[in-house]
Amino acid sequence: YRVKSEAGKMRVSLERFDVRTTGNELHDTVRPVVEKNDNKLTVTFGEGIGAMKADLTKTKQILLNLLSNAAKFTRSGTITLMVEECTFDGHPGLTFVLTDTGVGMTRDQASKIFDPFTQADVTTTRKYGGTGLGLALVSRFCQMMSGDVSVDSQPGIGSRFTVRLPRDVPEPAIENAA
Repeated sequence: YRVKSEAGKMRVSLERFDVRTTGNELHDTVRPVVEKNDNKLTVTFGEGIGAMKADLTKTKQILLNLLSNAAKFTRSGTITLMVEECTFDGHPGLTFVLTDTGVGMTRDQASKIFDPFTQADVTTTRKYGGTGLGLALVSRFCQMMSGDVSVDSQPGIGSRFTVRLPRDVPEPAIENAA
């Protein structure tokens, strides 16, 4: 798959931004989608989260995709985004943990969700819609910013996505998006 941008290249545009402000803006943006399925959304921040240097647009897109998915696959439940400090590859980092009480996935389904055009299964696509690109982009954007994303999930209990990013994302080499 290919995300076209600037003749086949995707760039990381680094800037310093306040994580708490960004998280609160995302909360306000996604709240109507969350409440549509009678869900409750909570966003919490660890002590002294402060600012990070990363691609603001890609960071927002990562979190927006995860929050939107949680809202889509959760009914009358809770969705929580926790932002904490961590050490990532020996450097200061931030962990964004998104937990939901939604439909959850089997280990086999969870192992494939970051692949392009893949969803948990055909009935999921029929019931909930979507292209299967959102989580592939989440994974790609995390990699582009020297971070990663993982998932723990249990059917009928819910899912927990963990995004880890450096607090100061290094200047990237320009790379092909393919």
